[in-house]
Amino acid sequence: MSDTTLAKTSEKKTWSSFFAKKRHFPFVIDVLRIGYISDAVIAIAITLLVVDITVPHHPKGMDEAKLDNFISDFLQKTIWYIGSYYFVVITLFGYWLKHLWIFIAVKEGDSTVSLFNTAFLLFISFTPFAFKIARLYLTQYYTWMIVFGSLTCTGLSLLFLWLYATFRRKWVQGEKHLPSETIHTLTLTLLFPILIHALCIGLAAANFIVPIVVACLVPLYYILAALRLDIIDFTYKAVSKCFKRKDADISYANEELAQLDLDHPEHHDENDEAHKGHDEYIDKDRRHPFWDKTHFHHEVLERMAMFSDGIFAIVITILVLEMRPPHMKDANGKEIKHELTLDSWGANGTVTSPWQGNYELGKGLAYIWPEYVSFLTSVVLVASFWKHHMACMQGLRKANKLVLLVNIMFMATIALIPFGSNFLSMYHDRTRSAVVYNSILLASGMFQL
Repeated sequence: MSDTTLAKTSEKKTWSSFFAKKRHFPFVIDVLRIGYISDAVIAIAITLLVVDITVPHHPKGMDEAKLDNFISDFLQKTIWYIGSYYFVVITLFGYWLKHLWIFIAVKEGDSTVSLFNTAFLLFISFTPFAFKIARLYLTQYYTWMIVFGSLTCTGLSLLFLWLYATFRRKWVQGEKHLPSETIHTLTLTLLFPILIHALCIGLAAANFIVPIVVACLVPLYYILAALRLDIIDFTYKAVSKCFKRKDADISYANEELAQLDLDHPEHHDENDEAHKGHDEYIDKDRRHPFWDKTHFHHEVLERMAMFSDGIFAIVITILVLEMRPPHMKDANGKEIKHELTLDSWGANGTVTSPWQGNYELGKGLAYIWPEYVSFLTSVVLVASFWKHHMACMQGLRKANKLVLLVNIMFMATIALIPFGSNFLSMYHDRTRSAVVYNSILLASGMFQL
């Protein structure tokens, strides 16, 4: 056999053995990166909900009374829109909180976990479009089928992710660090909004008001849970007590105590206080949810900071989108556009003078000076809010549900600043625009406190 044949054979064996070895090492994902990209997608989805709040231009020739009525009608519609905006934000907060819990318990995963998370982000990113349809076609059945269908699919993708990760404890921790009661409680909390939103799809066929009222149970539950009134947790504990699940906890504690005695028989005579303290430790360790433990607080605060920084960054960027270029018009009132087309070239192939129309452009840029002032003011205020938020985050050592809920409400109010800035720049000579803008800033400051 020639040297070339031997080289090819050895190279073939080398590559075949390499791929054979690779098959023995399954793909393991980085759950930290999954958390970061999920926070970014949810932050963008929340801010996109505000982009649809557009400030209309009033028709020319309106007198003062008609202009005031025009602004009043716009504000009445906007109040309903902002109310529904907070409704969707709290619903998304619940999904974000469950996602946070899941990826604190799941320390690693495979491509299936990544697939379920991608489906979750797909339906989250679809939420602004569904919300826009609901704003335009409020009374149509297909509208609420799309809205509640997308929310149901969002919850189902997250539920399937959790069930897959906890099946035979494939990607979660052991019983000592993650009790079965916690897994069951989190499963029930994931199932609750799915059932409510699926029920709303059927109710929307009869009347569109009834499903809206029923859907309010989901954000109401999240608010009560943040105030330590978790109805699902209380119900599960009551049912577990009725079926004497407490005996299972006692047997588990006895097994731990027996193992402790076997490991340290010399301390058997003086184990009354030791057993008591160990029993209290086990009961305390199993009584509180896993995300309330001390070694999880750092991950919760880190995800909270990443999510908030994403909101701040997107809001500052959206402020630029609210600035409109000036509209130049000639003496006849026709709009002037200086675009580079074939007509811009002269008969001899020379470009027309670059100074042509500069006077009108200068007047147009000077006319929109309120937009410059509003933009600079809003950027400085958002940066100030971010600085104080960063100082608050550095002083926090742990965050419970109430802190996370207040933070998401603060972020949702910060996302309204571009709308207030645009409204103030367009109607700077009206008192109501200043009231709306300062009300947003006041609400942001109150949530930050």
